[in-house]
Amino acid sequence: MFSLFKRKKKSEVPEWAGIFNEQEYIQFINAIEVYFTKKNIAFELGDGILHLEENNNIGLSSLGLRNLAQSCKLSGEKNFKKYISGHFDSLARSVEFNNELEKIVADFDKVKEYVGVRIYPIDYASVIPQDQTIIKEIAGDIIEVLIFDFPDSIINIRPDHTEHWGLSIDDLFDYGTSNMANKYSIEFFEDNINGQSMWLITEDHFFSPNIILNIDSYPHLIGRYGSVIGIPHRHTVIIYPINDVEVIKGITNLIPIVKGLHDEGPGSISSNLFWYDGNGFEELACKNENNKIHFYPTERFSNLLNDLSNETN
Repeated sequence: MFSLFKRKKKSEVPEWAGIFNEQEYIQFINAIEVYFTKKNIAFELGDGILHLEENNNIGLSSLGLRNLAQSCKLSGEKNFKKYISGHFDSLARSVEFNNELEKIVADFDKVKEYVGVRIYPIDYASVIPQDQTIIKEIAGDIIEVLIFDFPDSIINIRPDHTEHWGLSIDDLFDYGTSNMANKYSIEFFEDNINGQSMWLITEDHFFSPNIILNIDSYPHLIGRYGSVIGIPHRHTVIIYPINDVEVIKGITNLIPIVKGLHDEGPGSISSNLFWYDGNGFEELACKNENNKIHFYPTERFSNLLNDLSNETN
C-alpha cells in the first residue's frame, strides 16, 4: 500500500493548520500517515481534508482535519500519535454503530436515549444538505441541531428518521435539550477578569454551549437586564450578567477573549457576543476590520447602554 501524500522538499504549514509550528505540523502529518499505513488504507491530503480510498475498513471516504489539529495542539506534541489513533478508531466504531442504527431508527423507544441537541455555527448548515439535518435558529451565526449522541460519535438526525416517531420538531428539540442536560454535567465558576466578575463554563464534552438553552434555570447567570454571553467553541461559555453601566467594561474585556478562544478552538462556534434579555437572544456582532475588532450592537442593546449611562449621570 502506498501513501498519496504529496511531499515537498520543504514542509509548509497550510492555513488550515496554522495553529502548528513547522515541527508540530510534520509530527501531525507523520502520525496520520503511520496510522493509515498500518491500516493498509491509501490516502491523500487535501486542504484540511483527508481523502481515503473507497471501500476502506473505516467506512468513510473523507475526514476533516481542522478540529483534530486543534485538539492535538491542546494535547501536546508527545500525545499526537495516541490522540490521532484514538480519534480514527472511534470514527471506525461509529460507522459500524450507525449501520446498526438504521435497523432500529424508526422505533423512537429504541433510540430516544441518544436523541440530543447541539449548538453549531450557522456555517455548518450551509455544507449539510437540508434532507440530512434538522436545525433551529438561535440568533445571528449560531444554530441548534437535532443529533444522535452515540458513545463514539455525534451524527445528525435526519427528517426521515423522525417520520414514525409521532413527535413534533419542537417537542424533539425540547426532548433533546433535556436529554443532554441530564446526561452532561456543567459546572460554573466565577472569575475576575480585569476587575470584572464573570461566570465561566469549561467542560471536556461538547455540550457546554447548551447552557444557553436552559439559562433561565440558573438565575445567578442573569442580571437585571439579562446577560452578555460568549460562545467561542464547543467546550467554553463565558457569561456576564448585566446590572449596570459596567457592562461596557465587561464587553471590552470579553471581545478579545472570545475571539482568541474562537480562533484557537477546537470546535469553534462564534467570535461574536450575544445578549440574552430574558426572552431571547440577539447577536452583538464583533468584526475584525483592518486588524481592529469593531463592536456592532443591535439598536435595542445600544438603547440599553444609553439608558444605563444616563442612570449614572
